[in-house]
Formats: sequence, C-alpha cells, structure tokens
Amino acid sequence: MAQFEVDGSVLKKCKLDRGEKEVVIPDGVTKITEAAFKACAKIVKITFPETLTEIGDQAFWNFSSLESCTIPDGVVLIGSYAFGKCTSLKEIKLPENNTQVLSKAFCQCTGLTSVQIPGAWDTVPNTMFEGCINLSQVVISEGVKKMKGLVFKDCSALTEITLPESLEEICGREFDGTAIRYIRIPANVKRISYDTFYGCEELKEIEFAACPQADTELRKDLEKMLKTYPELVDKIRFADEIPPDLASYMDWIRNGAAYPRDIDREWPQEIIKRLKYDDYILIFNTNMCIDMTLYHVIGNEYVSSRDETYNSGSGCSLYKEWEEYFEWMMENDKALRAYHYVNGKLAEIRELDQKLYNSWVYADCLDEVILRNEFGLVPQSEEWKAEFAVSLAKAEKFRKTLVYACYADDRPAILERAAKASKTALNQKFEYFGTPLTFCAEHDFLEGFKLIAERGGDLTKQIVAGTVCPIRKAMLHSPEITLYIAENHPEAFDAHYKNWAYGIVITDDTRVWDILFERWGSTGMEKLFFTYLLKEENVNIKMIKYMIDHGADYLNYVDRDYKCNALTFAQRQYEKYGDDSHKEAWELMKAE
Repeated sequence: MAQFEVDGSVLKKCKLDRGEKEVVIPDGVTKITEAAFKACAKIVKITFPETLTEIGDQAFWNFSSLESCTIPDGVVLIGSYAFGKCTSLKEIKLPENNTQVLSKAFCQCTGLTSVQIPGAWDTVPNTMFEGCINLSQVVISEGVKKMKGLVFKDCSALTEITLPESLEEICGREFDGTAIRYIRIPANVKRISYDTFYGCEELKEIEFAACPQADTELRKDLEKMLKTYPELVDKIRFADEIPPDLASYMDWIRNGAAYPRDIDREWPQEIIKRLKYDDYILIFNTNMCIDMTLYHVIGNEYVSSRDETYNSGSGCSLYKEWEEYFEWMMENDKALRAYHYVNGKLAEIRELDQKLYNSWVYADCLDEVILRNEFGLVPQSEEWKAEFAVSLAKAEKFRKTLVYACYADDRPAILERAAKASKTALNQKFEYFGTPLTFCAEHDFLEGFKLIAERGGDLTKQIVAGTVCPIRKAMLHSPEITLYIAENHPEAFDAHYKNWAYGIVITDDTRVWDILFERWGSTGMEKLFFTYLLKEENVNIKMIKYMIDHGADYLNYVDRDYKCNALTFAQRQYEKYGDDSHKEAWELMKAE
C-alpha cells in the first residue's frame, strides 16, 4: 500500500509497494509538491481527493504508464510539466474552475487523442499540449476568452478546431506544427498575433466572422500578419463585406508590398494644409529614426522653416500627432528621401543614396549637401553659407582618407592611399562603421586587405569595445581573406579562433575548417555539436558530418549546460523539433 509523507495538508513524497499500480491520495491533502511522485513512474491510475487545490511542477512527469486522470474541480493551480510526457495518458478531465495552468503541463502526452477545455477557464495556457502528436479532437468551451502562445505546437494529428464565440484574444503560434486546414476567427476576437498561423503548412482557409474595422487593434494585427506572411492573403475570407481600404491593402500585399505605397507617396492632407509657401523642399531621414526639416525656397535659395511642428525629430509636435504614420516609415521604409512640393502639390520625390549621404560624413551639413547636389539650392543667409563651407570642407577632407575609400569600396583609391598611408591612417576609425581592414573584409577585397595588413593594419582592432574586428568580418564575408590571415598572420588568427572558438560556426567553407583541424585537431570541436543542434531548423549537416569524420568526441564529452553528450542531445532535439535535418544529424551519430 502506498505510503505518503504529508506535512499538514501538503503531500511531499509518495513511496509505493512493489508492483503497486494504483494510488488513492488521502482526503485532506490540498497540495502536491514538486516531483512528489518522482519514484512512482509505473502508476497506471491516480485518484485525487476533492480537497486538492494545487498540483506542483513535474508532479507526475514522465509517468509513461498513467492511462487516465480526473482532476478535481477544486484545483486552482497545475504546475509546469505536471503531467508532461505521460505517454499512455488517453484521457483527462480538467477542473471546472478558472484554473491557472503553467507551461507545458500536458506536453508530449503522445497517447492523448481528445481534450475539452472547460468554459470556466478564462485562458488556455501557454504550450499546454505541445508535442501531443496524436491529439486530434479539441473542444474549447464557450466562456474561454484567451489563448496563449504555442498551445498546440507540434500536435500534428490536429486537423480542425472550433474556437468559442467568447474568445477575445489569440496570442501567437498556437497551431504551429498542426495539420489544421480551416479555422474560423469568432466575431468577438479583438487581438490576434501576427504569427498565429506560423507553421500551419496544411492551412487552406482562415475565415473572419467579422471583418476587422479600420483603426482597431485587430486590423493592425491582421495587416502585420499579412505583411509578415504574405502567403496568407489568398487564404483569408470574411463573412461580411470587405471595406475598400482593406481590399486595397490586401491587393498591395499580393503585388509584392513594394514601398512606398501609392497612398503613402504624399504626406497626410492634414499636414499638407499647413504648408504655406509656393516652393519648398521637405527633407527627412527614416532610417529607424525621424529627422525632418522644412525648407522654404525662393529662387535658388532656401531658408529653414521656423515652424517647430516640422523641424527636428521625434520630439516635435508634428511627429507626436502623426506618430503612427512616421513609425510606419521607420519600420518599413528606412529611406532617405526628398519631397518637393509646389503650391501645396507634390512635384517630385527623390530617393537618396544613404551610403553617399552618410550623416556621419556630413555631420553638420547633410541637408545642405543634399539640397545643393540634388536641387542646385544654396542657403539664403551669408552666415549660413559660411558655416556650410566650413562643415563641407571638413567632410571633404574626410572623404579623401583611406578609411572613407574603404567604406565606399573605391578600390583604385584604396590601393593608391594605402600605399602611402601612415600607420595611424591604416587604422583610422570611421566611428560606428569600421576601419580600413573591416571594410575591405566586408567587401571581399583581398588585394586591398593584404596591402593594408602588410603595411601595419591591425587585424584585431574593434570600432568600439565588443564590436566585430577585421578577422571576424573576414570570417563573415570572405573565405579568401580568412585563408590569407590564417596563412600569413597565424598568431592573430590562432589567438582569435583558438581551439575552434569564437564564431567558426559562421563559415561554411571546409578550407577554413581544415585549417583549424590542422592547428587543433578535434580538441574543442565537440562543443560545436551543441551549437549546431540548437537550431530549430536547417541544421548544418555538412558540418555535423565533418566533425564526426574528423573524430570529434560526441559520446564521452558531456556538455556542462545540457548535462549530456552530443548523441543524446541530438536525439532530444529531434524529438523536440521532429524535422529531417535533426533526424539526419542524430542518425549520422548513431551509425558510427
């Protein structure tokens, strides 16, 4: 007969007699602590008392023989992994109470085929049934208002599901890895995550019971969903009439979602009405920030508007009033553009080269350079012209440096300037962007890289602390330069990549791998198994095979974080993701 360690009303531990398969938890117990039944994994049936209110984390984790479970209505908390990996569990009765259920409470219950979520629940919890690969029938009762993320992730037998009319929020990736073909979004839904249907490879139709209205959160969510996953646009249906603006948006998605959209080529009319002059140029930069200034033009001269609603950046009143409009630009447009209006009407939009018009090159005169180069305009005041001349001279001086030639990938200028550059010039920083060597590596210009390195360029110099250095840039962008460094500057190369360390995973060139193998053998290589296998998809089988073929220890080396060897980890990752590349990696190791 089962023996229980009970402290007051808290069950802390259970011990079974040999061969015992059924357990009746005594009346009066209100809480089962974490892993209380750790040594009882062969239990087939459990009877809970009506007094029970809380089931702790991993209380019945990996009980592979447990076949059924009725959880009393008084239970208000079910812990993480409480019934996870109960692979024989065919049915469960969940409590008719607004129960809090923590993540993965019933994950990997592969014997589970059907489940009903009680209407008393406010929320279907995060990852609750993840990996229940035979779960095919789900009823979410009326009353449930919210579904959290990844609820049915990898429930590959789930082909259909009916959502209750009471549902108000769908949080994201609920159906990732399922086989659902049709789903209806109830009319009460107010929010739906943009990635709700991520991984739904079989999905054919999404029906909205009510068409999302303009300026609602649901409309914004839908537009973000379509922008992120344009393949969904022809799968969406609406039970009522689709408004023209949404139809236009969906057509824009079908046509490739090119920016700027026709409707965004002009500023909103409420802004246009504020423009009072016949000729002016509006300049702004939308590269993740807004910097806009309005200029009034007379002849070929301009003055800056004193209207503070326009000028400067995100602190100006115009930005605050039209924040959503400008945020769209920042998130989606990322352009440097000049708008030219005449008598309140758009005359021209000119796309500008952000590399050419770099605000760090023309730190104090970017607008002036654009207005001069693109439109032949000059400042009106003499004082302003003088200031412009000083700033421009400073910028032009920088443009004649070696580091700028490398930034612009001007190869003749690089070779000419590097041949006579001082050591300081060979290592000059273009702040936040790079050094001559990092730019040559990024542009895969081996001849320039060799010349600069041989004349004293620092292969390890970083722009600011912790940023990418030339050796790392070479590994990212240029196998040829990487091979050159390894052969001609072995001390620097070995110091950076000693023992297979520091980012070797970013190259797929076996010549580079061979160099490291010649230097270090397989020592340190075994750690890379865990790095490669952590990926959710597209495991680099080529590198996995290389490591196996070159003697990396995937059986005896135990990773300190994952507490297992690489073979076991490969199996775990395959069981977790179930994709072909993880399977192939695991089978490669097993075959050896």
